[in-house]
Amino acid sequence: MPPSVSAARVGRSQCRTASPIAGVALVALLCSIPTAAQPAATRGVTDETVASAIERGVAWLKTRQDTVKHWEHGELEAQDRTWGGDTALVCLALLYAGESPNEKYLSDALNWLQEQKLSGTYSVSLRAQALSLVPGPKRRSVLRDDLRWLVRAMAPRAAQTPGAYGYVLEDANNGWWDNSNSQYGVLGVWMATEAGLELTQGSQFWELIRDHWLRQQEPDGGWGYRKDGPTSGSMTAAGLATLYVVMDRLQRTNIREADPVRGAVERGLDWLGREFTPDNPRGELRWKYYYLYGVERAGRASGRKYFRSRDWFREGAADLLAGQHSDG
Repeated sequence: MPPSVSAARVGRSQCRTASPIAGVALVALLCSIPTAAQPAATRGVTDETVASAIERGVAWLKTRQDTVKHWEHGELEAQDRTWGGDTALVCLALLYAGESPNEKYLSDALNWLQEQKLSGTYSVSLRAQALSLVPGPKRRSVLRDDLRWLVRAMAPRAAQTPGAYGYVLEDANNGWWDNSNSQYGVLGVWMATEAGLELTQGSQFWELIRDHWLRQQEPDGGWGYRKDGPTSGSMTAAGLATLYVVMDRLQRTNIREADPVRGAVERGLDWLGREFTPDNPRGELRWKYYYLYGVERAGRASGRKYFRSRDWFREGAADLLAGQHSDG
């Protein structure tokens, strides 16, 4: 599915692309590009323009690496729950963009990231996603630890909101949760298991995740930040991506277990088919790149090029190409 021009640099499995949520979000949308006639607004989306944009984004990221080999904000401290998240996000984007984990600058960053004690759902999930793309045993033990952390961080069956995630490990039992953290908790587990690690809880884990997201769906077919809140593109993409993963995992053992999910997925697709824009429909514009990453995760998990009639890749990529700065 990756375009031929960038197969050597970005080639992975079908739709297997991701990005940092900010300036290199284009990497997340890199999939094959149909040759059929396209609307004028998306005609600039070609293998060549996408590959060029990614190369310039990679070059810009390299210039922003700190002298101690990470990409954290200077004012953050290691005790902060977001510590390590920026570096994990950049490493994830660079790996998807075809950069070798053996290149010194990226190897140094991965070494730094591996040594950090992370304490937040977003950061642990993003590190797990990045390390899942690095072959070989060198970083496997940290990935395994991150998987265990993410399983423990999910609210258990006896909790007030089983299957949900909060910002930190302690939130699983103290009642704080939201669907944004919950999406990222699942993404980290998914990527770690895609890399071959075993989830000892098996179907029990995925059933709790399934039940949470089924409970959270709103009557209009979308999802919000929390139950009974307004639905948005970012959270609806999160709900779809999560339920597609759940269907895949539960179908491996029992096809009937996935049946309750299908109706929810269809309603979610209807929502995105009606509302899709590159700017986080019904949500805040500041979460645009977070939203586009969620859209790509839903596209990858489902294998869909379209949400109903909306070509999410071409529309999103055209918007990102138009917004890239001259410095990459």
